[in-house]
Amino acid sequence: MKIKIEFLAQAKLAAGRSSLSLDMAEGCTVAAAIHAATVGNGALQELLLTEDGKIHPWVLVAMDLQSLADPNHQVLNADVTLRLMPPISGG
Repeated sequence: MKIKIEFLAQAKLAAGRSSLSLDMAEGCTVAAAIHAATVGNGALQELLLTEDGKIHPWVLVAMDLQSLADPNHQVLNADVTLRLMPPISGG
């Protein structure tokens, strides 16, 4: 199934792009999709995922504009857009 991932704030900078499309297997989790999106990009992987492959608790994940309380266990639906926003800092 096709999904789209949009990177916001620091994730956009780390990814070097604003979005990407992925083909994922039916029944996979949001965490699996984010892991697939970070393969080969250590900075993005470090920003979004823990060492054991779970989404950092401070990363806001939305699926089609609905914030997810537990994205590590949320099963993906087909044709969704995931939006990833790590914490914002500035001065």
